[in-house]
Amino acid sequence: MFYQIEDALHPIDAAACEPSRLTVGILTPAELKQQNEHFHFHQQTIEEAMHPRNNHIDLYENYDFGTICFHNTRGNGEVKDFQAAFYIRRNQLIISSEDIGRVLVAIREVTGRIPLKSLTLEKLIYALFEKLISKDFSLLQEINEQIERIEEDIMNDRNVSFHQEIAPLRKTLLLFENHYSHLIEMGSDLQENENEVFTEENLRYFHMMTDRVSRLFNQTRMLREYMTQVREAYQAQTDNHLNQIMKLFTVITTIFLPLTLIVGWYGMNFTNMPELTWKYGYLAVIILSVVVVGFCFYYFKKKNLF
Repeated sequence: MFYQIEDALHPIDAAACEPSRLTVGILTPAELKQQNEHFHFHQQTIEEAMHPRNNHIDLYENYDFGTICFHNTRGNGEVKDFQAAFYIRRNQLIISSEDIGRVLVAIREVTGRIPLKSLTLEKLIYALFEKLISKDFSLLQEINEQIERIEEDIMNDRNVSFHQEIAPLRKTLLLFENHYSHLIEMGSDLQENENEVFTEENLRYFHMMTDRVSRLFNQTRMLREYMTQVREAYQAQTDNHLNQIMKLFTVITTIFLPLTLIVGWYGMNFTNMPELTWKYGYLAVIILSVVVVGFCFYYFKKKNLF
């Protein structure tokens, strides 16, 4: 479906597109391939539009071609991609996606809040990008709150399933960081305007788009660094708990070491050991053992070793 934008969205046929009027095309990959006789796009772009994989933009004769993948990712690591390919010519934007319903809704929302008489191709592209990333700031804020909650649990020594909670967040942030870096490159490529499909005075919209995505990229990187700090705090707490356990075992071993010496000493059974035949020998060993253990407890308690 093609729409000519004037005072409203007017459906038109592909053959009726006029270069002097702003036109938007919304096609499935199959429809794009079927109607390519009207556009004469390179066959490689048609094949790539069938299966968009990443964010990039390439220059061809008289038009720009790109693919894009926006991630609808929640904090639990669940990822649902929106994939699309697009062609940009002077006063013409053609979008190819299996999810044409979502594209059409976005087009109608954008054209519904912007005066159509002032709408340009550059402004339309900027508004669509802004629409697709509009929820990302709130999503990153949700992730930040989850990391803060995990950090608070660690600091309060509450039971935390750290790896189960942090792994999906780390995966999400890595995915978004790569995603935004590619979008920044795309914005820079659009600003260069090598095919001269945009007007010079409207290139500022792509600069605005790049700045907006750069803020998302910086916030994502900041959250990844924050997550690294939380992971280090968790590791430090785990090491501290392990040290406390080892310290307790060391104290217990030290307390019973003199008792081991006494047992070994009187376990030699030499014939000339007077304590073996002494009437109070057994009681004396018990008293000695109790005194040694009591002294060790007193000493370690005084030194705050347990």
